[in-house]
Amino acid sequence: VQWRGADGRLTELALDAERLSALSGPPARESLVRLALTRVPELATDASRDALLQAFLEYLLCGERRLLAELGVPLDDVHGDLALLFQATAGDHAERPPQVFAAPCPNDAEGPR
Repeated sequence: VQWRGADGRLTELALDAERLSALSGPPARESLVRLALTRVPELATDASRDALLQAFLEYLLCGERRLLAELGVPLDDVHGDLALLFQATAGDHAERPPQVFAAPCPNDAEGPR
């Protein structure tokens, strides 16, 4: 996940298994969020699932910015829009450019609510 800090610099936080284990709620919620995060690029290619993808991104990245809050990121240092960045790893088409999925947060210019 990436965002701009108070200083205007782009900040990135890798969402690995250890970090995602900090998600709150019952294990089923954690599993669902993990699964959905891994499927964002696939969901983005299916127009029939666009509303689902947008709702998921909005839920995690807009308003209260639940994903960052649950991972312990100080929200007062998060300014502007959030985005999910998917980078291919070695052996997985590493030459492919990163895919960026911006959060659909039209009313978040002032920061978290």
